[in-house]
Amino acid sequence: MNGRRKYELHKAAPNDQYPRHLRPELAGYTELLEDARKEATERMITDARNIGANAIVNVRFSTTSVTQGAAELFAYGTAVYVESE
Repeated sequence: MNGRRKYELHKAAPNDQYPRHLRPELAGYTELLEDARKEATERMITDARNIGANAIVNVRFSTTSVTQGAAELFAYGTAVYVESE
């Protein structure tokens, strides 16, 4: 990361030593979300191929809090078949 530290937004806890926008990244949580994003993307690509698509457009990712300490990640887009000229 070229000597830079990553930061993320998260809920403020009482008496935190960092302002809300400068809290250190939660590395384990970030890694877990990255793995989930990769898995969701792979599943989306597999589903698109299974219906005959060769591309996916307008891909989006969304996370939702399911319960305290648990979240789910969605990857979605439009599967299309692109023909070459």
